[in-house]
Parts: sequence; C-alpha cells; structure tokens
Amino acid sequence: MVVFYFGFLFGIRENINSEKDEITLIGPNGANQNFITQIQKKDVSGLLNSEKIATYGEMLFIVEEKKTQILISLKDIPNSVKQTKSSNKLEKAIPSKLNVALARRTVDGLDYEYEIVGELSFDAPKNNSRSGQFSKILEQSFSDTSVKSIQRIELQPIDKNKDFNLFSEDNPNLPIEVRKKPAPFFWINL
Repeated sequence: MVVFYFGFLFGIRENINSEKDEITLIGPNGANQNFITQIQKKDVSGLLNSEKIATYGEMLFIVEEKKTQILISLKDIPNSVKQTKSSNKLEKAIPSKLNVALARRTVDGLDYEYEIVGELSFDAPKNNSRSGQFSKILEQSFSDTSVKSIQRIELQPIDKNKDFNLFSEDNPNLPIEVRKKPAPFFWINL
C-alpha cells in the first residue's frame, strides 16, 4: 500500500512538471503582454515621383535572441517611376519582382555591402497600382549592435543595368557611394 501511494504521488508530480509553464506578463499600462505585443513596425519608404520620399507600406518584425522574423507589405504601388521636374518628362517601369537585400556599412564607411535574402513579387495590377508581400526568418537579430549590423533593408531591381530608379538619395546619413548611385525603389531604415 505504501509503495502504491508513493508511486501515485510520483506520477502526479511528473505529470505536473511536464505541463507548460503559464506566466502572464503585465505591461506598464496594465495590459497583458503576449506574442503579438512583441511585434514592431517600420515604414517602407520610396522615391518614385516628384523627388519626394513617401511611405508605401510597412515592415512588421519580431526580434528574438538570435533571429528576426520579418513581414514586408507594400500597397498601392504605381507601375512606374516618373520624373516631372525636368524639361524632359521621364518614366521608368518598376519591375514586377525586386530583390530583398540587407545593407551593412562597409568597414571604411563609404558604401554598403548587400546580402540578398529573397525576392518580393508584386500581384497583378488593379486600378494602375500593385501590392506585394515578403516574409522571412533572418538568422540575425536586429538588436545586434556589432559593426556588421544591418542598417537598412532595400528592395532593389534584380537587373540593375536594365531596371533602376530615376532618382538618387541625398540623405547625409547614407554612405557617400550610396548617394552617388540610383536609389533603391523601396527601403526600410532600421
């Protein structure tokens, strides 16, 4: 009888120990925190017309210890880039697929080195505009503050000789070599 009792108690203890922990975190405003409250948001910027930077979507991301989950969502994207300030009105089509590249500043600080992590494809045009999404789990945390940390994510043309933006960025925070090149169609500053 004693052996049965101790066996029963041991079995219950092991059953309780194997259950998932339940911890409820309360935020500063009194709200319960869960997986969704870890989601952060950044705007997707672009330079497509009138030489003025505008917002064309958002990137949602969750930073974990050694990786980052991202979702880039673009909406109401025009079919082309238009330059109207010069006497010659120029227009260049935005490709239906763009490379998603992580930009890290080079050691000398004069340029970016890029790591292509995927491809964003736009949906078929509706009312002269398109939308597209890209999601990925990156094997680097955005909270990494090392020299090789990601400074921005760019949506670049696959063939840079054929497809390119008509505009360039003159932001003084960018490396000097980046300011000399055509701007990516879209980017996210981290």
